[in-house]
Amino acid sequence: MDALRKANTPKTRDALAQNAAGNSTLVVRLEAIRNLGRTGDTKYLPMLVEMMKSDNAQIKGAAAQAVGTLAGEAAVQDVTALVRNIDVETRQTGANALEYTHARTAVPTLIGLLLDPNPSIRQTAVAGLAVLTHRVVLDGNRWGDISIPQDAISVHQKWTLWWNSHADSAEIGGMNDCVAPTALN
Repeated sequence: MDALRKANTPKTRDALAQNAAGNSTLVVRLEAIRNLGRTGDTKYLPMLVEMMKSDNAQIKGAAAQAVGTLAGEAAVQDVTALVRNIDVETRQTGANALEYTHARTAVPTLIGLLLDPNPSIRQTAVAGLAVLTHRVVLDGNRWGDISIPQDAISVHQKWTLWWNSHADSAEIGGMNDCVAPTALN
């Protein structure tokens, strides 16, 4: 699948799409979906958005990441719809996919997820905020604890204050912009 993406011709992108949608094994489908999102060809966006509705959590997750990667800012609305779902696994999928969007508009949603009742979703939000803003809330030399709801409220408040004063000027990164995060200030 990587070779098809790297070749990145109309024919190889079509082959990825066929593997993503076809009767391939799950592993092949997942790799095809992820690689299709990395091609930069928005022709496949409607297919990937449709795959975000899959009953299979792995297909849904790979498709959400691919949509985020491929559509960026334009994907935030579709991915945020997953975050608003009552199902924890679907919310987790959406929270994870937001960091793939490389989008400023994903940050407020991730900040809101710091208050999610599920600690795994809160942790995913912290990771997504670190990817997008290269910032973290520190407690001494450690990342702020969000495992306990009361502590998560404190971290949420710090993020809200920071975002309210830096939303327009904060540099937004993405998965390919790996740098060590710095403390909110």
